[in-house]
Amino acid sequence: MKDAAINCSAWLGASLVAIALALVPSDSVIVGTEYLPFGNDSFYHARRILDAAFSENGLYQFDPRIHVAEGSWVTWPWGYDFFLARVLEVFAWAAPMLQPMQVLVYLPVVWLPINAALLLTLATTLGIRAEFRVMILIAFSLMPLTQKLHGIGAIDHHYMELTFVLLSTWLFLRVLAPGAGRHAAIMCGIGLGLAHLVHHGLFVLQIPVLATTFILWLRSAMPKDLDLQSLAIALTVSTLLVALPSGPLLDGHFSFSTLSWFHPYVALCSAVLLVLMHHYQYSRRTLYALLATGLVLAVPVAGGILMGAQFLTGSTLALDTINEVVSPLGMISGDWGLSGTVQIYSWLLLLAPILIVGCLWLAATTRSPQALAFAVCSVFGLSLLMMQFRLNYFGLGFLLCAPFYLLNEQPRLSGRYRAVTALGATVVLALAFQPPLSGALFRSYPLSGDHLYHNVRPLLASLQQACLEAPGIVVANRHYGHHIRFHTECSVIANNFLLTRQHAEKVMAVDLLFTLSPQELADRAPDARYILAVLNDAYEQNEGMTVLRSFDNIAARNPQLIRSLLFADAPPQDIEVLQTVQAEDRDGRSALIAGLYRLHGEQR
Repeated sequence: MKDAAINCSAWLGASLVAIALALVPSDSVIVGTEYLPFGNDSFYHARRILDAAFSENGLYQFDPRIHVAEGSWVTWPWGYDFFLARVLEVFAWAAPMLQPMQVLVYLPVVWLPINAALLLTLATTLGIRAEFRVMILIAFSLMPLTQKLHGIGAIDHHYMELTFVLLSTWLFLRVLAPGAGRHAAIMCGIGLGLAHLVHHGLFVLQIPVLATTFILWLRSAMPKDLDLQSLAIALTVSTLLVALPSGPLLDGHFSFSTLSWFHPYVALCSAVLLVLMHHYQYSRRTLYALLATGLVLAVPVAGGILMGAQFLTGSTLALDTINEVVSPLGMISGDWGLSGTVQIYSWLLLLAPILIVGCLWLAATTRSPQALAFAVCSVFGLSLLMMQFRLNYFGLGFLLCAPFYLLNEQPRLSGRYRAVTALGATVVLALAFQPPLSGALFRSYPLSGDHLYHNVRPLLASLQQACLEAPGIVVANRHYGHHIRFHTECSVIANNFLLTRQHAEKVMAVDLLFTLSPQELADRAPDARYILAVLNDAYEQNEGMTVLRSFDNIAARNPQLIRSLLFADAPPQDIEVLQTVQAEDRDGRSALIAGLYRLHGEQR
C-alpha cells in the first residue's frame, strides 16, 4: 500500500509539472483565435488529420498536391493520423463550440500522463526502489526533451513513438518474468506490431528482442516459461493486420520508406528466428544453421536495411540539411555549443556514454533475463539517442532509468549506504537540471517554434486567399512545403519528406528553379503560378540569439531568382508582387527578407 501511494503521488505530481511546462510555448501556438501546429512536420500531420476527419476524401495515403506533378505516397503510416481524426470527430460531436485545431494542439499535452505512467511501470517492473522512482519521474517532468515531445501544438508523432518504446520494453520484461506464460508473450507481440501504426521505422524495436533472445539462447539460459512461439505468431499477425490498410502495401510496394510488404516480411523474419531459437537448443551446428537462415532471410530486405542505416546516420538524400538529424556531439561542436546542448538534454547527456558501457558490462555479467533485456534495450536506445536529435525518444526513458537501475543493483548502495546514495543522487539530479531550469524550459518561441515560419506567415495568409481564387503550383523552398500545404489549396514541388529518390529529385528540382532568372523560370516551369521567395541562410546564432546577418553577407548566399526578386528595385516583367516582408539586419538596415509573387502569362 505504501509503495502504491508513493507511485500514485509521484505520477500525479510529475504529470502536473510536465503538463504545466508543456504549455509554456502557448504564445507561439495560440494567435488570437487561431491555433497553430508547433514544428514543421506538425503542419502536415494537422492538415491530414483535419482532412481525414472533415473532408470528403477522408484519410489520404497518396497526396497529389505534394511532389507535383506526380504526387507521392505519404511516408508516414495511416494509423496515427487516422485515430487522431476519430478523436476530433468525437469532440466535434460532443463539443461543437471548440475548433478542431483547438482540440488537436492539446492532444500531445494530455498524453503526458500516459507516458509518465509507462515510465513508472517500467521502473517498478525493474524493481527500482521508491525514492529512485520518484527521481525518475521528477527528471522526466523537467526534461526539455519531454517538453518538446509533448508540448502544445507538437502534433508530430514523436511523443507516440516514445509510448511504443516504453511499452515494448515493459512488455518484453514481462515476457521474461518467472511464470509469465503465453498471455505476456502474445501482448508483447501485439505491442511490437501495433508500433507500425505510428511510424514505419519502429520495426527496429524488434532488434533488442532478437538480440536478448539470441544471447539467452547462446548461454542456454532461456527461461522455462518463455513462449517465443506465441510472441512470434502475435508479432506476425498484428503487423500484417496493421499493414493491410496501407495504400503502399495494397499497391504492391516493398520498401522501408512506407508501411508496405517490407514490414510484414521483417516481422516474419523475426518470427522465424524466434521460433528456431524456441525449438532448437544451442550447439555449434544449430548456431551455423541459425546464422545461415538469418542471412538468407535478410537478402530481400538488404536494400531497406541499407536505407534504414543511411536514415539513422543522416546520410539519406538531403537529410543532412535537417536540424533534427544532427547528433548531440554535432550540436556541441556546432552552433548550439555545450551550454545550448545541455539546456536541451540536461547534464545527464554526459552520462549516456558511461551508461552504454555500464549496460554492456551488465549484459555480459548478469544471469537475470530481465536485467539482460533492460541492458540490451538501454544500449540500443541510448546509442540511437547519441546518433540524432530526432531519435531522442528511443533513449529518453533509458537515460532516466538506467543510472538508477545500475545504482539499485549495487548491494552496498542499496543497504547501509541507501540514505547517502539517495542524497547524492538528489544533488547530482539538481545540478544536472540546472541548465534547463535556467533556460530552455521557459524560453519564448517564435510562431510555431520556427523563426522562418514566423517571417512568412503574413505571406501564407495572402497565398491562402490567392489559392482559393486560383490554385496552382507554388515554387518554394522545401522547408515551406508543409506550411503551404496546411494553409492553402495550392500544390508544392518539394517538402521535408526526404526518404525516397523522388523526394531528393524534387528538392534538387526546386533548387535548380531558384538558380534561374524570372524569365527562365517561366520557360522551365510553365505550370508554376506562385513564387514564395525567402532569403536562404539569412540567420546566425549570436550569443545564443538568432539574428539576421548583414544584407551584404546574405546576398552572396542566395541564388539568382531570390536576388532578382528581393534585391531588385522593381519586380521583373510578368511578375506581380502580392506581398513582401521586411526586417532589419544586424547592422540596423531594413530590406526585404521574403516575398510572395504571382507569375503572369497566357499559359497561366
